[in-house]
Order: sequence, then C-alpha cells, then structure tokens
Amino acid sequence: MIISASRRTDIPAFFARWLINRLREGFCWVPNPFNPATSFVLEVREARPVSVGIYDARGRLVRTLVAGRLEPAQRLLTWDGTGTNGARVASGVYFARLQSETIVQVRRLVLAK
Repeated sequence: MIISASRRTDIPAFFARWLINRLREGFCWVPNPFNPATSFVLEVREARPVSVGIYDARGRLVRTLVAGRLEPAQRLLTWDGTGTNGARVASGVYFARLQSETIVQVRRLVLAK
C-alpha cells in the first residue's frame, strides 16, 4: 500500500490504529534506499533467543547484527553497509532477517551509493 502525502486521504481518520501498528512492525523503514547506514527498531516482548542477520540477494549471510538471548526491551539496530570483515558492501538489495523461536520476518533494504 502506498500512502501519498501530497493528496488528501482518509487513512489517518479511519485506519489510524492499523497505520500505527504497521509502522511499529517495521513496514516503513526510513531511509530506504539508504546510504551509508540504516536503522530500525527491534522490540523483544519476552526473553528469548533472537537473531538478526543481513543477507544478500543470493541468500548469503553478509553480517550478523544480533545473535543470542535478549531480555525484553526495545533496541535500535543499525547496519552501516559493511560485511562481517568490516569492508563496505556493493550497492544493491539486501534483506534483514529476524528469527526467534516463534517468528521469522524479512525486510528488504536497498543500499544506494
């Protein structure tokens, strides 16, 4: 769904709760495309093992942002466009993959240089 800020819309009036929930779930990351870094919020509601990795379009792990048991809290995760070795990665489409015991979520990231 595309929301246009340049035209009048009834979405805020009739779908405010839905819109806020979608934003909290990470469906609107800013900036995307990004350069040189992008950030997003990870909210853990109960203690559990969590992993967040960045993958390239071929499915290869580029960088691990989080791996291990996390306590309940909100965290700001930032990927600076580098791989595990610290070198800058090429422009292109990457995927942030969140995995826990009960959920797997994938979000697309576009790195533009």
